[in-house]
Amino acid sequence: ATVAPPSSSGTDGSPVLIDTITVNGTGNVLAAPDRADIQVGVQTQADTAAEALTTNSRDVEALIARLKAEGVAAENIGTSYLNLWPITTYDPQTGMQSTQGYQADNTVTITVGDTALLGKILAAAAEAGGNFISGLQMSLSDDTEASSEALAAAMAAAKTKAEALATAAGVKLGEVIAVRESVVPIAPLYYDTVRAGEGGGTVPISAGQLRVNASVDVTFRIAR
Repeated sequence: ATVAPPSSSGTDGSPVLIDTITVNGTGNVLAAPDRADIQVGVQTQADTAAEALTTNSRDVEALIARLKAEGVAAENIGTSYLNLWPITTYDPQTGMQSTQGYQADNTVTITVGDTALLGKILAAAAEAGGNFISGLQMSLSDDTEASSEALAAAMAAAKTKAEALATAAGVKLGEVIAVRESVVPIAPLYYDTVRAGEGGGTVPISAGQLRVNASVDVTFRIAR
């Protein structure tokens, strides 16, 4: 926070506003995520490359069919990557490397619009042959309301800080003459673990919240 002196430039040579107080205010709100993105895949090993890929493709088709049966829309299922490579071993005594088989990996990214169903969907994916799960990310499908609340809290904090500075300086706080928002990313804040989707065949998922942050730089006029 700064109280600008009656000068036309700051210490670094940049222009400053005369008879002003500039402060930074921060605010945050908690919001429950309503969207989850996660990667689910199938890893398959076989003696030949063709067998590994054929078996893997069949299992992935079954996995996708099960995901759709659990309510995941086709447009929310997309292939992330497909890999096929030899499984090799190295014999330190002979210095020779040999191929012991092949592994195929096929991973899809799914988007779940109802986080309460995520545990059930993941359990179903495992039952359908999915043996690789990673990259769980919770998010808000629309953070407009939460961001607005965080900005309002940041402005209130800035005003409180400016009023304290004005009182300490023996001046009165005037109107706002400049506001600049600082970009602050949404941060996960998981603090409560529940079982998503009651009943059998569910995976425990953290149902925590996201912290939506806001920061503003506000310049007030000094009213003498």
